[in-house]
Amino acid sequence: MSTQAEAKSSVTVGFSIPRDEVSTLEHLVMVFADGNRSAFLRKAMRRMQAAEAAMVLRELQAYGVARREELGIPEEEIDARIKAFLAAEQVS
Repeated sequence: MSTQAEAKSSVTVGFSIPRDEVSTLEHLVMVFADGNRSAFLRKAMRRMQAAEAAMVLRELQAYGVARREELGIPEEEIDARIKAFLAAEQVS
């Protein structure tokens, strides 16, 4: 539910979709936002932000694996190395 403060700071944005996707949009708006297109868009944006964060984490994980392999660190040593690093940080 919007507050008066949100209403005052809101802007209207327009976007278009193909005619044959309107019924899909309407269905999704009903299912996920009780018929409120603005609420649906906000929910969709949060989902896309989460998807973006997951994408970044996958990229970081791939980088970490590649870097570990470059350095020749066995995968089995990773947990112990992290624990040792964290323990050393707490002492500092």
